[in-house]
Amino acid sequence: MNVAKAKAVYIAGVRQNEGKTTLSLGLLGELIGRGMKVGFIKPVGQQYVDVDGVRVDKDSLLLTRVFNVEAELSDTSPVAIDRFFTRNYIDDPHPEDLRNAIWEAYNRIAADKDVVVIEGTGHAGVGGVIDLSNAQVAGVLGAPVVIVASGGIGRPVDEVILNRAVFEKEGVPIAGVVVNKIRPDKMDMIRDYLGRSLKYHGLRLLGVMPEARQLSRLTLRQVARDIGAEIAAGGKYLDNTVERLIVGAMTAHKALSYMAKGVLMITGGDRDDLVLAAVGVSSVDPSPAKVMAGVILTGGLIPHSTIHELVRHAPFPVLLHEEDSYTVATMVHNLVAKIQVQDTAKHKAAMRLVREHVDIDGLMKLL
Repeated sequence: MNVAKAKAVYIAGVRQNEGKTTLSLGLLGELIGRGMKVGFIKPVGQQYVDVDGVRVDKDSLLLTRVFNVEAELSDTSPVAIDRFFTRNYIDDPHPEDLRNAIWEAYNRIAADKDVVVIEGTGHAGVGGVIDLSNAQVAGVLGAPVVIVASGGIGRPVDEVILNRAVFEKEGVPIAGVVVNKIRPDKMDMIRDYLGRSLKYHGLRLLGVMPEARQLSRLTLRQVARDIGAEIAAGGKYLDNTVERLIVGAMTAHKALSYMAKGVLMITGGDRDDLVLAAVGVSSVDPSPAKVMAGVILTGGLIPHSTIHELVRHAPFPVLLHEEDSYTVATMVHNLVAKIQVQDTAKHKAAMRLVREHVDIDGLMKLL
């Protein structure tokens, strides 16, 4: 049982990148909008940043900054996993120390809150190697779980049932299921069949959320940060989102056919012709409905000095990278879009998605 009186809900997924943070963000926004005092914690963080000497999970930083959640950052992310953590733990296991750290951090956060949203790190078993699987952590905190899955009918039900077994082994109840990334034209059919199938298996469907392209698109800010690119120009346009990726290996005449809204072009830094074409096309009509997402210049090369001024005034970000175009294109292609602190449009989209498609009233009655 929790020492603190706050209600708690643990958000878990059947795998990574299912929409846990989207659901967490939407829940916090809706509950705060209802006048509740809401806390957030991600007990085990695998992707962290350093903030004034404190290792903080990226999602913890996002949620606390977006909603100005009152809490010590260290409490929102009590266990941060670096690349040596697992080996060090196997050499010297100390499960009680880690669980106590999570328990104490949670209770400090929950002390004056009505609700605490707890975000997990993947499927029920993730973290088991250090005795901190999602199921084990939810059990320590006594929090019912909402499982997030995505797509289709059969696969989500199979995966939810599998994850439920792991949670139930730790005595953790399942509050319900949210299924994400559904094609808009399939929403009614999926809701009907999933609802009936989950009910048959003793589970409650709390929401079916449609695929939201805005949330699945990379911003140039994330691209620059995650691939280690230098921002040469257009820093104020880093919130541009990528709808299509092209590699500029063709002639400028041919490339003009591809230079359109949302296009990120990757090309050698010595392709002055393509750079001029991109700047020219977007400068003719610099409105958001027409402008390219951006350009990445590769090979550690920069355009001729005579066109520097044009590049500096490009209506999109121009990034520089040392690697070749193919390598950079592969790096960008492998990125997974994440909501960033600065992505205000994505914050609003996530909150709207949850508000319109998740039964928050029903969830609150189950906590």
